[in-house]
Amino acid sequence: MKRLLALCMLAAPAAQADTCPPRATLDTLANETWGSAAARPMCTAIRGREPLAFVVDIATFAGKRPPRGFDPELQGGIGYAAIIDEHGAVRWHQTSAAQVPGDWYDWLVVDLDGDGRDELIAYHVHFGHMSSRSEELSVYTVDHCEATDATTLPLADHVPAKGFGQNSCTSTYHFLRDGRRTLVEIIGKRDNDPTLTPVFDTACAEDGRHVYSWSGKGFVEKH
Repeated sequence: MKRLLALCMLAAPAAQADTCPPRATLDTLANETWGSAAARPMCTAIRGREPLAFVVDIATFAGKRPPRGFDPELQGGIGYAAIIDEHGAVRWHQTSAAQVPGDWYDWLVVDLDGDGRDELIAYHVHFGHMSSRSEELSVYTVDHCEATDATTLPLADHVPAKGFGQNSCTSTYHFLRDGRRTLVEIIGKRDNDPTLTPVFDTACAEDGRHVYSWSGKGFVEKH
């Protein structure tokens, strides 16, 4: 089973925000959370009120990185995300599991509103029974060493017609630069089989192209 370790760590003020903490520190944290050492940790600077680094480590039990196109649903996986303070204490954490039923989170650090402070964006997939799957983008604000789930944008709801009797919907998403801001573009597509019930409005993006800006508290669709 594949494993993913994602650690959002406070770096000491004198440390460079774009460098990883010492390997011994990462190994200790990985052992405490997974019972195994970190494999190949990668770090990204995260801007906020304190110097932050976002550390991601994707590994197998053999200590090798998964191939390009790694699919946690097909290949199995466990994920972990955490905010850890400068003393090494876990202040917030998030666990993922690609089992059925389960939830998987892929993380991205981005400044959505251009205020110089980064948000965490999670591409969240919920795996259900009979190959059902829902997808959404969740935004977390970071403050005082904690991440708060602020809002979500629905992306997709996949259900097999046989057994559910319901239409499905899919969508793609991209991030667009707009000056200092980052916009979210979603292009939705809803199935319209008249013999099946309509998709749930709250679980799917509307048909067509939608562009959203972040107000600091929620998404605002641009018209």
